[in-house]
Amino acid sequence: MLDPASRQTILTLLVMGIVFSFVATGVNIWAHIGGLLSGFVLYGFIRKLRL
Repeated sequence: MLDPASRQTILTLLVMGIVFSFVATGVNIWAHIGGLLSGFVLYGFIRKLRL
């Protein structure tokens, strides 16, 4: 589990990445969405293995 400061850092980076995906040209938004979803799935697997 993450402490509140680490959780806030991750949330900030996530929001910055999403905003950058829409603002910058030549960035594939679907690749970023796929990476986000994959990260959540992998987190679930890792968390299940540790418990």
